[in-house]
Amino acid sequence: MDIFIKHYEKVVLEFFLLLLLLSGVLVLGAFDRSKKELEQKKQEAVSKAKGGSILPTLDPARFTAEENLRDTRKTLAIVNTAKDDPKGSLIVPNRYVKCFSEKCNYLLALSSDTCPFCDTKQLELGKDSEEGDDTDGDGIPDLVEQKYPAFLHYLNPQDARQDYDNDGFLNIEEYRAQTAMDDPDVFPPLGNLVRCIKTFRRPLPLQLRNVDTYNSTDKAKWEIALNYFDVRTQRQRSRTLLIGESFMDFKLLDAGFDGEGDTAAAFAIISPVNDPNTRYRLAQNLTVTSNDVTVQFVYLYNRMREYQRLVLTRFVTVKNVGEEFHLQKQKSTGLHTEYYRILAADETKNTITIGRLEAPKGEVNLEIQVPPYNLNDDVGLPNTAPMGGGDMGMPPGGDGMMPGNMRRQF
Repeated sequence: MDIFIKHYEKVVLEFFLLLLLLSGVLVLGAFDRSKKELEQKKQEAVSKAKGGSILPTLDPARFTAEENLRDTRKTLAIVNTAKDDPKGSLIVPNRYVKCFSEKCNYLLALSSDTCPFCDTKQLELGKDSEEGDDTDGDGIPDLVEQKYPAFLHYLNPQDARQDYDNDGFLNIEEYRAQTAMDDPDVFPPLGNLVRCIKTFRRPLPLQLRNVDTYNSTDKAKWEIALNYFDVRTQRQRSRTLLIGESFMDFKLLDAGFDGEGDTAAAFAIISPVNDPNTRYRLAQNLTVTSNDVTVQFVYLYNRMREYQRLVLTRFVTVKNVGEEFHLQKQKSTGLHTEYYRILAADETKNTITIGRLEAPKGEVNLEIQVPPYNLNDDVGLPNTAPMGGGDMGMPPGGDGMMPGNMRRQF
């Protein structure tokens, strides 16, 4: 301890000399590192230069990697076949055609211009032949059928008359309407499922029996006897009215005779209570028909042949031209309802025109021509492909055309 005290100044001096030496070493090391970094940057700058000039700015348009990745020509479909895709798909192959040369039996792609095996020039395709080809003649083009290999095939003419999604519309009907053939919640307007059974004019419920004047010229005292059918007793009955009285929704307006003496023929004038501007002239013992055209039509809720008797019983109704009705179909989101009005009827062709309404009593936004009911044309075929859903049956008490009023009417 005494030695340290005696040489205290020397120890402190040596300590500071050591620190000075270490600082010098660190400064020299940092200088060497900086020199090396500058030399490296200089070499990099020289390597980037060519002929003493700087390289021009890179053009980003030369980089086409993203464009190549997005090129649809390199996309291979898994199931579907696009109409402009000559490659076909992973499951559905491209369409082929036999070489035009009788000596060559090789198959070529439909779009081939020349046979690669015999160099024979092939026939030119029509302008729309690739898009409109329909090999099986069922009305659905081949390219469309190739998009739905689960239930359509371009060599099966029966699949067009099947209803794969069980929405009541045949596959061919959904193709024509451009709606999804495999989605039961997407379908054409329900009015397309209406078929006309017959058009007719109802006979008036009243028939003139006789006019009793009691030898009076005062028509107020005349008694007019009218025949009618009593629904309760199912018998023909007679009712005597005075001019001005009403019966069975008709008002007796007038009565009289055509001619004189024994050849005089009695007549009566009646008018509907709710339509006083319409008048009917009743002749003695003759049936007079209504001016209104009545339509009997059916709603094809089910297209299977085995259900047609049930359909023609539960889903037939009778309406006059001008009256409204509604159609319903169950969807996954709830009960779907559409409102319609009978616009016109062609009694000679047995067809009707209906209009879809925006709302009850609303404006017509779509007119549909309803054809006559035809069992052969309106009945579908059973599905032969896997359905992935339930059967085609109608649940008891299911939704109908007009719930609560579905008994057969004539």
